Amino acid sequence: MKKKVRNLLDTSEIVKVHPHFQEALYGLSAVYGHIIFSERIQKGYTQPKLAELSGVSIKTISRAEGGVDNLGLDAYEKLFKALDLSMSDVAKLTLKFSSSTDELAITI
Repeated sequence: MKKKVRNLLDTSEIVKVHPHFQEALYGLSAVYGHIIFSERIQKGYTQPKLAELSGVSIKTISRAEGGVDNLGLDAYEKLFKALDLSMSDVAKLTLKFSSSTDELAITI
């Protein structure tokens, strides 16, 4: 009997049960969005170019950069790989961006 694989980044059920976690959980998507956007701009990639390099759709990139949706782990992995970001790089940028209160500092 196969076990169903859970998307560990899908926090919708957690938020239903514990609405007070919403800000913290959805904040990670926003931070990942800033990382993806800023790295894409620094590398001079358009969304279509990043879509080509990563194998994800332009719509997925737009959603990721907007920080609105919790995407599947595979989508984030493909985007980070296409941007030449290791998990260590992502962790460092997550700490940097999540502690920054200056919106412009994130995107420059």
